[in-house]
Amino acid sequence: MVQFIGVASGKGGVGKTTTAVNIGLALQSLGRKVSLLDADMGLANAQLFLGVTPKLSLADFLFNDAKLEDVQVPCFGGMTLIPGASGDSSLANLPTPSIANLIENLRNQSSDDYMIFDIAAGISHQNTEMLAACDLCLIVMVDEPSSIADAYGVIKLQKEKKSNASTFLLPNRSRDSESGRKLYEKMNGLCMSFLGEPIGFMGTLLEDPDIRMSIIKREPLPKAFPSSRSWKNFVEISMAVEKNL
Repeated sequence: MVQFIGVASGKGGVGKTTTAVNIGLALQSLGRKVSLLDADMGLANAQLFLGVTPKLSLADFLFNDAKLEDVQVPCFGGMTLIPGASGDSSLANLPTPSIANLIENLRNQSSDDYMIFDIAAGISHQNTEMLAACDLCLIVMVDEPSSIADAYGVIKLQKEKKSNASTFLLPNRSRDSESGRKLYEKMNGLCMSFLGEPIGFMGTLLEDPDIRMSIIKREPLPKAFPSSRSWKNFVEISMAVEKNL
């Protein structure tokens, strides 16, 4: 059965979609069958990172009786994209029963090993419901006060729904591994003090200008810069993800 991996953040602009896309591509490169669900369903943009132009979206799967395989878009390396939509209020404001129905249908129809959920930033009801449905959750953050505060808010709400045993912090844009470790320790201290439970550590994503260049070129990172340190970094993180599932 497919396993769901949620990638979330409290604050926008911290590299969440970049992380979701490249962890999916890295898992695919390891021989797994992977789909990426653009779960930022009202303002979807994962297709820009992958250089594809979808004809259908998640709305067709939910409301127009399209099969999952009809909506999935082939991407670089064999990974498929399940596109969200942009400016569609029906997707952006799904009620709880619709979210539960979506999760059930995805599990029943998917033939993937892993499905990555690129969840919108913030703590909306829709975001927290989708994150809670995931088998493993990655919280992306950077070393800025607003990112730290908002990431803590996501972790706190996640703790109210289930144990944080399957939730991991993923510091992004760090100068080096030690900087990422220190940021994790800061957040873990907050979790231990106020939530009474530690948060997991998946490793550190390093700052690399190649990532920005791949986005500008609208080419996946392993296609544009297959020898970059950032791509090797994502492969290492994906191996850690798989080890913890």
